Amino acid sequence: MHKSPCILCHAGKGHAYEMADKMGWPILVAAENPTLPPGRPIVVICSNTGDEELQPEMEEYLLSLPSEPRLYALCELGNYFGFERNMFGCKKVARALLDRLGWTEVANVSIDALPEIDWGTANIWIAQLKKLWPK
Repeated sequence: MHKSPCILCHAGKGHAYEMADKMGWPILVAAENPTLPPGRPIVVICSNTGDEELQPEMEEYLLSLPSEPRLYALCELGNYFGFERNMFGCKKVARALLDRLGWTEVANVSIDALPEIDWGTANIWIAQLKKLWPK
């Protein structure tokens, strides 16, 4: 996989943006309605707002995109402390929207982000992505 990705998060602040900023790739903010670079993979970082709910800006943006083949990695941030399975997060909804676009998932993770990001898990996943898409 040759091209390095861009990162898509819902807003220019908060945990999703904080994590995106640490990754070192260009950041696109869904609330700003960016044009996706042709052919580049996308790392989608979405924050859970309830049971299987995306941030409204992210959901509206994903619904507005045209279908085109693309690789993606998906990270959902939420409150998972004490839960054995992360089955009630927004990843399910985001994946359905991205699959509808003809995108192909290459990696995914659910990370506890309340009250703070679980940087241990996040750093492991970021390292995996950097192996997948070296600079």
